[in-house]
Order: sequence, then structure tokens, then C-alpha cells
Amino acid sequence: MMQIYDCANEEALVNKANLVFDEYVSMRSSPLICAATGNSPLALYRSWLNSRKWVFSNFRLIKLDEWVGVPPDHPSSCEYYLHQHLIAPLGIHLQNYFGLRGDAEHLQEECKRAEQVLKNQGPIDVSILGVGKNGHLGFNEPAAFLRPDCHIAQLDALTQSHSMIKQKVDKTPQLGLTLGMRALMESKLVILLFVGQGKEEVKKQFMTKKISSFLPVSMLWMHPNCHCFMLD
Repeated sequence: MMQIYDCANEEALVNKANLVFDEYVSMRSSPLICAATGNSPLALYRSWLNSRKWVFSNFRLIKLDEWVGVPPDHPSSCEYYLHQHLIAPLGIHLQNYFGLRGDAEHLQEECKRAEQVLKNQGPIDVSILGVGKNGHLGFNEPAAFLRPDCHIAQLDALTQSHSMIKQKVDKTPQLGLTLGMRALMESKLVILLFVGQGKEEVKKQFMTKKISSFLPVSMLWMHPNCHCFMLD
């Protein structure tokens, strides 16, 4: 069931999202968290740095997606972001972190490895998801059909223009690696963050409740436990 929260400001959004997050993880000793990157979840992640409620070192973390061809130590990589904003600050043990290497020599094998991680560690307890300007979830891009499994994605032009990557690499990635829709839909809890400028049309389409693979975020209307936080 989808629950919508209209939030007056970023602080209210973070507080409401944390109430939902806290209630769920309080019942689990080592929850598996799927973490998106980018600007949408950043305020939420920063709020965790001051939290004394949880022993984050016990948490398990799986990366949602990664730019193909970008090495993990590059400041534009999702890997670098997660280490900067979650893994190091929260003291998450590296053995509890499961990433995707966008610079892997064999990308299909990297996707298979991620699926094996999900089989061994999953299902995901909490997915923290942002929404792209084209309605994507991770690199699950608008298309005639959406892939259930971890896969190599052809990136939409809007995704390629993302501020996280556009000005910081010599060559804009055309491909990405991403967990598929099955992993997201099987998550026990989804925290969906509708944050940022340029998403008014996506929000309007989303609120019609019409489900379409050309608006991947609309699939979450079918999720049994999705909490969507929107800035007014």
C-alpha cells in the first residue's frame, strides 16, 4: 500500500522518513539496506550521522546502481558516494557492504554476482530510492519492458546529464549497472523520496496512479509497503 507524505520542508521530510525507517529497523538486528545515491537521499543520510539509536556497524548495505566505466575511487562513482556518506561515517563493516563495480572486466558476470548476493543476503529490508527526472528508479530506465534482474542498462539522455556525473568525467557513461525491479519490489519497505527540481511532470504523472513501464517509479503503486515523501 502506498502512503504519501507531503512535507513543508527538507527537515520535515527527513523527520517523517526517519520515523518510518526507525519503526522498521528497530525490529531487526542486521537489516539489509539498499541505498540510492545522488542528491535525493543525502539529507536523510546526513541525519543518520547524528543518530544514536542504531548500531549501524551491524547494518548490511547493498548498492543500487553504478556508472559503467567509472572506477570506484572516482568522485563521481556511486561507490565513492556511499563510502563518503554512509560506509565510513556510520562505521559499516566492509564485509557487510555489497557493491557493483562499474569498471568490471566482465559486466554480465558482475550482474550475476549481484544476483547471488541478493539470493544469499536478501530479500532487501529497506530500499531508499530517489526518483529521476524521467521517472527512473536506479538505472531502471523508461522502456517498453523493465528487467527483473540486475542488468546492464542503456542510460537515458536525462540520466546522462545528471549533475553527479556530467561535469566530472572525460566521457559521459552511456551504460549503467543496476539492481532490477524484482529486488526493489521484493523489498520489505520502500522509502521513496520525491526531491529536487525538474520533477514536476514526473510527479504529476505519478500521482495519476497509472502504472507504466515508461514511468518506472509508477510500479511502486503495486508495492505492499511503500512510503513516498514529497516536498511541497
